[in-house]
Amino acid sequence: MPPVQRIYMTGFMGVGKSSVTPRVAKRLGFSSVDLDEEIVQHLGMSVPGIFEVLGEEVFRETEWDLLQKYARQPAIVVSLGGGALGNPHALNLCLETGLLIYLKAGPVALARRLAKSRQTRPKLFGPNGQMLTGEDLEHRVRTLLAERASVYEQAEIIIPVDGLSTSQIADKVLYAIQKNSKG
Repeated sequence: MPPVQRIYMTGFMGVGKSSVTPRVAKRLGFSSVDLDEEIVQHLGMSVPGIFEVLGEEVFRETEWDLLQKYARQPAIVVSLGGGALGNPHALNLCLETGLLIYLKAGPVALARRLAKSRQTRPKLFGPNGQMLTGEDLEHRVRTLLAERASVYEQAEIIIPVDGLSTSQIADKVLYAIQKNSKG
């Protein structure tokens, strides 16, 4: 078991955080939590519903409250929402209480994955209220990724994931954690 008690997985939506987190946690003997799923459960509606009915501000406040809760739990791997670290307090909390890992993918690969996803993601809706597609989707991904890159890049560990399977990403994360725990 690594000396670090909390591992936070960050990266853009669709990069694989929700799939990798439980695999990493299981292999470490840790518990895992997906912050977006916790928000949905806590507020009793889907992420698009929260954004539409309650607003992004309520979503972000709930996200911050839950992150503070999990930052006190030992032996946990937390999958952060793609925009969670937009709150500077959240970034500092993750850096102070655990190991922050950035799963990094390029905009083309992300747009391709997001186009295939069955999840609806409010940040990727066009003016008509529908999920963007094609070049419009890639442009939005590129724009949001550029806005968030400086925050993501503050992670202690950055793992490029383009072209890797969930298992390969989990292996790279575990290797990086092991390497990091040796100093």
